[in-house]
Amino acid sequence: MDYFLRLSGEHPTLAEAEVAAVLESYQREFSLKAVGDRWFLVSTEADPLFASRPAFTQKAYQVVSFANSLAELTGDLYDVLCDFDSFRIDDAPGGVRNQLGGRLSDLDLKVDLSNPSQRVGVVEVDGFFAAGLRMPVAGGFESRKPQFRPYFHPTSMHPKYARALVNLSRVDASSLLLDPFCGAGGILIEAALMGVESVGWDIDERMVEGCRENLKFLGLEGEVRLADALSPQGEVFDACATDPPYGRSSYTSVETRELYNRFIGNASNFLSQGFLVLVVPDFIDLDSGDFGVEDVFNVRVHKSLTRKIFVLRK
Repeated sequence: MDYFLRLSGEHPTLAEAEVAAVLESYQREFSLKAVGDRWFLVSTEADPLFASRPAFTQKAYQVVSFANSLAELTGDLYDVLCDFDSFRIDDAPGGVRNQLGGRLSDLDLKVDLSNPSQRVGVVEVDGFFAAGLRMPVAGGFESRKPQFRPYFHPTSMHPKYARALVNLSRVDASSLLLDPFCGAGGILIEAALMGVESVGWDIDERMVEGCRENLKFLGLEGEVRLADALSPQGEVFDACATDPPYGRSSYTSVETRELYNRFIGNASNFLSQGFLVLVVPDFIDLDSGDFGVEDVFNVRVHKSLTRKIFVLRK
């Protein structure tokens, strides 16, 4: 099947890498090709629900037509839309939206701009038109921001980034994901919303209780317990996604650089293979230890602080 996606402009390289990571998690061949300003064409046999996972994908369409003329495109779309009450063209290049909408309307298809039965998008691909029907994408991030949860901690990351970390770890519904510095539970929340089983550790009992409270508040499940991420715990996981506690009082006795590098050393004990995704302050010279560095993304938090998302693989 073919799809086209509109990716966020906030972090273009991160957005593209996140989509690729989600597709990789399905273990099917795929292609991902830029076809316009933040538009990407995807070919894959993965479950169409893949499009609802990425945090930095704004729109998604499932392709129903590749056409080399507006007339051919009109005919293909008529065959699809004639079974629905109404339609709206959400995205199309140049004057294509009005021309196509007019042609379809002339064929007695109803245009409904407020509540259409189907939403249509069109992009140009190598001289052809690709038309698709709108698909659901991830949302609700603003309502899940840390300040709207019953247990709040100021170091909690935005849900978009929490979801991106989970996706970059290439987990699927059969995976067991670990967040060894789970804090208030942002990563566990996003994992649970995507149907990924997860376990959270934290050295601070208040965080453990707060994380459980936040999961319960959202009607989600996840195992959370008191544990030290810097010490072996005798368990093995499929992947790890985490935001270690830079600036959090739990680890003030451990010098920040040492904390990160000790953690990487211990990660070999709970990851026999797979991906380790973590957020690191830009002043840290990270020793990746037994892990290879797959990707690094710079994320500007504010004008004086940039953090890096490291994607490591064992």
